[in-house]
Amino acid sequence: RRQEDFVKLENAVDNYVYSFVSALNSRDSSYMLPYTMSGSSSSNVYNTQTKFIHSGKYEYEEYIDSYIIGEASYENANTCVISVYEIYNVMEPGKDWRRQEQTARYRMKRDSYGDWKVYEFVGSVKTH
Repeated sequence: RRQEDFVKLENAVDNYVYSFVSALNSRDSSYMLPYTMSGSSSSNVYNTQTKFIHSGKYEYEEYIDSYIIGEASYENANTCVISVYEIYNVMEPGKDWRRQEQTARYRMKRDSYGDWKVYEFVGSVKTH
C-alpha cells in the first residue's frame, strides 16, 4: 500500500514541477492551481511561487531536465515531507543555456478527495 501511495506522490510532484515551469515561462501562476494547495503559511508553495513569477525580477525561461524524488517522511496519513532533486535548463537573453540544480523539500497534503497536493516548502531551496 505504501508503494501505491508513493506512486501517487510521484505523480503529484511530476504534475507540480511541470506546471511550475509552464507558469514561470508564461508568467501565469494559474498553471499550478490544480497541483498545489493554498494556505496562509509564509512558505506556502503556491503563494511563494506566484510572487516570484509576477515579481518581474527575471527575464529567462526554464525547462525541466530531470528530477529525482527522495524518500517520503509521513507526518500522518494526510501529510508528508518529500525531498526532490531538480535539474533545470535555464535560458537567459543573450547568454548560453545553463544548468541549474537544486534540492527542495516539500510538505505534501491530501485534499478533500484524497489526492496529494504540494503545500509548502520545508526549509530553504538549496542550489548546487
